[in-house]
Amino acid sequence: DLSGQGVDVTLTLTPASVSVVSASMTISYDAGAQANAVAPGTAPLQGYYSTPSIVPAYTGTTPIGGASYQLAASLADDFLNQLVAAALEAGAFELELGGNFDLGGTTLTGDAGSFAVAFPGLGFDKFDALAPVTLKLHPTVAPVITIDNAGGSSNYALRIADIVVDVRVEAGPGYQVSVLKLGASATTALSIVVNTMNNTIDLIPGAATASIQGLSSLPGIDL
Repeated sequence: DLSGQGVDVTLTLTPASVSVVSASMTISYDAGAQANAVAPGTAPLQGYYSTPSIVPAYTGTTPIGGASYQLAASLADDFLNQLVAAALEAGAFELELGGNFDLGGTTLTGDAGSFAVAFPGLGFDKFDALAPVTLKLHPTVAPVITIDNAGGSSNYALRIADIVVDVRVEAGPGYQVSVLKLGASATTALSIVVNTMNNTIDLIPGAATASIQGLSSLPGIDL
């Protein structure tokens, strides 16, 4: 149960097979992930990107360093995709961002005045210059993790498609106005590292590419 880590998802590990070859033992598990409850407002998912795989054979020596195996572990991308789909259903990717924003090394202050200067003609100038700006992120499909290169230091990629970005200005206490809605998709390189110091599996994003398109704006504002 990952709810203690802030993600309302339960993981299952069911023993599947045991194989003993040449004084070595391989134990495989069928792993799964499921949201404990579907969070309000999340997109209904019809499924996730499924890539069933076979248990790898650890024979010979390690791909990096050519050393003999002492202990090896593998993690199927099919399980990772179950995990991110379950996390989406649990609301883990429904994000609300405020404060300052990093635009590729340039910091943008999260207020209407700064947005009006950075993005003229989109309606931000119609609000008090100090009115806070919030970005609400709403994924509509589950992210997908793929293995681009097998063997050695495998390169993973994280693909996130069809995220609705709702740019809102606080026009009054507790009252936000949707000024701009964007559709965004992105792909980023991903490294999966077993952190033996913290006993965690860390997902480390790398270089990313993104595409953005306008969905809607204030009445009278053309995108």
